[in-house]
Amino acid sequence: MDFLKHLESEFAYSSNAFLQTVKRLPESKTVVVSIGISSLSYDTGSLNIRKFKNFIRDISEFVNANSKRHIIIVISDSLEKTRYQYLQSDESLASNFGLRSALVTLAHNDIVNLFCDGFANYNLRAVGFSLSSDAADTGSFGAAAKKTADTLKGLFRHFPRTVPIIMEDTSQSGLSEGSDGFAVKIAISVNADAVVSISKKGMLYTADPASSENALPFYCFDTSRSAPFDEHRKAALSKKLSAAARVNEKAIPLLLTAYTNPYTVCDIFDKAVASGIENGAFPEYTLFINSKRTRLSAASETADEGKKTSPPIDERQIEGRVFVDANAEKALTEGKKSLLSVGIVKVEGEFGSKAAVEILNQKSVLIGRGVVNCGSAEIKNDIKQRKAKKSVKAENFEVINRTKMRIGEVVSKMD
Repeated sequence: MDFLKHLESEFAYSSNAFLQTVKRLPESKTVVVSIGISSLSYDTGSLNIRKFKNFIRDISEFVNANSKRHIIIVISDSLEKTRYQYLQSDESLASNFGLRSALVTLAHNDIVNLFCDGFANYNLRAVGFSLSSDAADTGSFGAAAKKTADTLKGLFRHFPRTVPIIMEDTSQSGLSEGSDGFAVKIAISVNADAVVSISKKGMLYTADPASSENALPFYCFDTSRSAPFDEHRKAALSKKLSAAARVNEKAIPLLLTAYTNPYTVCDIFDKAVASGIENGAFPEYTLFINSKRTRLSAASETADEGKKTSPPIDERQIEGRVFVDANAEKALTEGKKSLLSVGIVKVEGEFGSKAAVEILNQKSVLIGRGVVNCGSAEIKNDIKQRKAKKSVKAENFEVINRTKMRIGEVVSKMD
């Protein structure tokens, strides 16, 4: 069985969103890569120099291939191991805040120096950041998070050939977000295009592969659906699933993979690899998406001739609402016409062109959904002109084409 048949049989609900996301991965400009030093080390804990050099080259080629590309590396697990290696030997040291901070700083410097030396061979520079979880928390997008985002964006603007190396500072709280949770916060703060989480475990499995021979990999995981795990497995994956759901809400995909080849990162964003997956090759990662937040292309919104798929407008995130008058309602429900600006009496929400919106009549009854050709500002301005009796100058333009909407009885099926 090729991957497309597998995708359709196991994840039919999410297949369109998955393939659209894979297709867009090569267009990514800002990517957050979370990696544990253990993924680049031997089982003894010593750094695998060959693997580390491969990772440096992989990241460098990703950045150097496109001058507009930026990558942010989030390092996990090394700080905790380094800190506790010293602190556990003497309980009195664990409560020493000054020493704790010094040890974390020492670990930061060691890691950053390794990356600085490696990236220098590829005409790139590394710069280290130590951030607390609060400094990356965008729950309310506080001052600290905004400062972090502005710092990174400013760095890329003025020094485009720089790779930030970010490590979570737990010296004050002693609590860690977990590698995925912290990386996701960074990704949301800078509005990244994708998050790649690299670990020894790699992909997500139906069960723990270390203890179950029947564990099967997830290639697609839709966070808009309920997780198909028992309570024990959910608890074990709670941080990872929570991080995925959070970043997917912002329509940012999260990929889980292991560092299995020298070009793991480059391959994920390579057009040829993406094309191979679209043609049936199995991916080497788990892709977390929220199918209700994924923006689908116009080609997928309209069924191709001879294909049985229907426009998945119901899978799109609704970004606003348009209210139509009686004449427009009749034209849409009976005349099977496109929606023109003259028929719109009110708009709710702020949205751009190609956004999915709900269509309601003047009694606020939902009559359909569609994808707009223009943004809310343009429609509101047209309504304002007509109300000011400047309708002679106001242009009557098409807001939603008939092929990009669902009207009437289809809506009741979607709800």
